[in-house]
Order: sequence, then C-alpha cells, then structure tokens
Amino acid sequence: MPVWKAEDGDMMVLGSIADIYALDQLGSKQLEKKEIDGKVTYRDTKHQREFDLHRPYVDDIRGVKDGKKYTRIPEVLDPRLESGSMPYAQVHYPFENQEKFLASFPADYVAEYLGQVRAWFFFMHAISTMLTMPAKLE
Repeated sequence: MPVWKAEDGDMMVLGSIADIYALDQLGSKQLEKKEIDGKVTYRDTKHQREFDLHRPYVDDIRGVKDGKKYTRIPEVLDPRLESGSMPYAQVHYPFENQEKFLASFPADYVAEYLGQVRAWFFFMHAISTMLTMPAKLE
C-alpha cells in the first residue's frame, strides 16, 4: 500500500501515481511526467524505465511536505486488503473504465483457500461498499 511516513511518525496515504509524482517532485525528483496523445505517463529516470509501482522501485521515492521528510514504509497493511482490491485495481476503477468494471462485477466465480475466504470476502465487501455508497450521507 502507498503509505509514506515522516521521521516524527506522521503518515500519509497517496491515492494515485499523480500524488506519488507530486511527492517525488518535492524530494527525490526521479520521476519524469510526459503527456502523449492525452495520456499521461511517468518515467523513472533512476532505473531508466516506465515507473513501476512495485518494490523496490517505489521505495526510492522520497519527498518533503510541510517541512517533513517522507519515505515509504516497507510493510503492507494486510495482504487480504490488497488482494480484495484486485477487482477494482485491475481496471483502475473508480478513476476510469467504469463501464468495463460494472460489466464484470461481481465476479461469477472465486477460487480461494478456505482459510482465507472469510477475511478476503470481508475486505471485498467493505471495499465494494466504500466505493459504491453515496458520496454524501445525511
């Protein structure tokens, strides 16, 4: 998960590659942003390749915000949370591909180890509820 922590313990979760790029520009400055035919891409100048959100590449991103130096924490929050996010993340929903996502959700079949089912399905249900509930509750 994209969690960065400051030396004083303050943490922030970055919600997009654009957020990671913005933090990078205030620190390591190793990402380069390009727009080609309306599509934005990010290049990792340190590794001379398209920016990869996986370790170890994302671990190199550092930045300063409000005078605090932030680095990515190496731990994951919970593997079931990350795997439960897969149906959304694979098509970058809700940021784009809404029609593609809605046409394939929910899954018709899920194969999972019995010991993982309860927590994994809980996270899938929780994430689904958070992403599809009305934005304004009164």
